[in-house]
Amino acid sequence: MKKTLFTFIWLTAFILFNANTYGQQNNTLSLVYGTGNAGLLSRGIGSAGYASKGFTTFGLDYMRQINGFFSIETGLEYTDSQLLLDYIDPPNPNFTPEKGTIQILSVPVYGNFTFFKHFFLNAGFSVDFETDNPAQRITSAQNGIGTFLGIGGKYTFRRVNLFVNPFFRVNNMIRFNSDYYRKLVDVGFKFGLGYSF
Repeated sequence: MKKTLFTFIWLTAFILFNANTYGQQNNTLSLVYGTGNAGLLSRGIGSAGYASKGFTTFGLDYMRQINGFFSIETGLEYTDSQLLLDYIDPPNPNFTPEKGTIQILSVPVYGNFTFFKHFFLNAGFSVDFETDNPAQRITSAQNGIGTFLGIGGKYTFRRVNLFVNPFFRVNNMIRFNSDYYRKLVDVGFKFGLGYSF
């Protein structure tokens, strides 16, 4: 895990601080809010059932423009996902549905491709660390490397940027711990207000 984390930090620093070898220098710092549905993806037949109670994401994102159509995104995001454990197999008449929270602190690294000036496609990975209390956990820990795919629209007025970003995200694709195999899946929207400098 230490080797993976070191490699991730080194690559991120290299991309961000050595991007000045490319032509355009354009930085954007954005406040981000996201919302949508969360679920759990698992392998096998017959297991616990979960219902989504939604998620919220808050973050501070940084974008470094590499050229006219490509930029690198990174930042720090906090996600609070609410789930309801509402079924177990085999059925138990004494079972009571149980609410659970999965709170994750993420460092994303995405490539952002702009097309037709106001539209973009972003994709990449994130390093995720679960921050909630293990005693409240209703499923496996989500510490690991996740994947992200989104498409969106943006509008820029002078130095102020507004964007909306529908996305699909899967946490824990590469696990930092060996327990379980369920992956947290988020489908939702991110909204951002940014400033270019």
